[in-house]
Amino acid sequence: MVKNILPPLFLMVRYYIFLIFLSLSFLLYLRIPKALSAEIKVISSTPLILEVKGTASLSEPNPKVLARKRAYRAAVEYAVGLHVKSEEVVEFGKLLKEKIYAYSEGYVKYAKLISDWQSNNLYEAIYKMEVCEGKLAKDAFLHGINIKDVYRLMGEPIIVIAIPDIIDHKKSPIHLSKIMLQDAFVSRGINIKDIEQFEYIRKREIQIYEMINDEAAMLALQRELGADYLIYGGCDAYSRVSEKYLGADVYCYNVDFNVNIISRATARVAVSKSYEYRAKGKSCAFNREDAARKAIRECLRLYRDEIVYELIKQAFIRIMQGRPYEIFIHGIDAKHLLNLIKEIQKLPNVESIRQRSFILGNAELKLVYTETTDMLIEELLKLPLRLEKLEGDRICLEFINQ
Repeated sequence: MVKNILPPLFLMVRYYIFLIFLSLSFLLYLRIPKALSAEIKVISSTPLILEVKGTASLSEPNPKVLARKRAYRAAVEYAVGLHVKSEEVVEFGKLLKEKIYAYSEGYVKYAKLISDWQSNNLYEAIYKMEVCEGKLAKDAFLHGINIKDVYRLMGEPIIVIAIPDIIDHKKSPIHLSKIMLQDAFVSRGINIKDIEQFEYIRKREIQIYEMINDEAAMLALQRELGADYLIYGGCDAYSRVSEKYLGADVYCYNVDFNVNIISRATARVAVSKSYEYRAKGKSCAFNREDAARKAIRECLRLYRDEIVYELIKQAFIRIMQGRPYEIFIHGIDAKHLLNLIKEIQKLPNVESIRQRSFILGNAELKLVYTETTDMLIEELLKLPLRLEKLEGDRICLEFINQ
């Protein structure tokens, strides 16, 4: 009889012990934060100085080291401006975080431990950090990602540069800054359409636009050119000092370089930056024009990569958030259009679609898509549509009435 009772009692005791253990584990799980991330407080924007809190579980190996690394990474992520989860930052199947964040500590100029403490099975620490934004920009975007791939994701948009050189308040016939900036894009596989290639725009009109050089005029020029991105501004070189060297005059020039980037998708200035170069010995010359061009050349060498970065960064963030397209469909009636919109809504990676206009069998749709243009075209052609023309974000299609 005893032998028959003991096994059930033993099993019941084991069962209750298991329940108690499970309950304690669950309570402990609730007390541990799910995301051991970091909190950020901006102390200064120029230079970028942050107070960052890093957190790690005491059950993890080397919690102090982990908390510091997480703080470094959070500071770098903030500086990059990629306000998305690192797991979502994907570069054609490879996590971009491995490229950007693997060298997080290399982008932090200094880090000082302000305070640290332990609570609720956590180690927490606050660091004061200065992030080297310029180095981060170039490494993370110009080298950390494949510029050609981003350019392809952008749909190989039309990019035009309209930046005149101004030397001593007079427009120079040689656009050295435009040429050097254009080379910076081309060397990375990004095509730049020279403004002179637009034969239907008279040079006089271009000169008028460049003389006005304000946002409204540049928006008008962008519409006239049909450019997806228009880079405009001015490279202003002016004499700072004239000295004597062995009885000859030596001229030195300062440069103020202003750059604005207008995106056709938003019809506004997406980037506005000002750079300066102050005269140094190697940029001085015995001739005024030579000295001015030397100064412009040195200025562009310093800052042209950052301008490429600014445009690519804007495009990259836009890609991550979903890219808007203008879809033009002709030869379709109202009934088929309604059904077609419903079918397009079902396509994978389509965030939204809305009808903008419909006149005499011609429809214009606004569509937001999160993958490449090639993939969008491939999906659209599965529907009763035929591709007629593709220009950047504009897709022209013909409806096939089956």
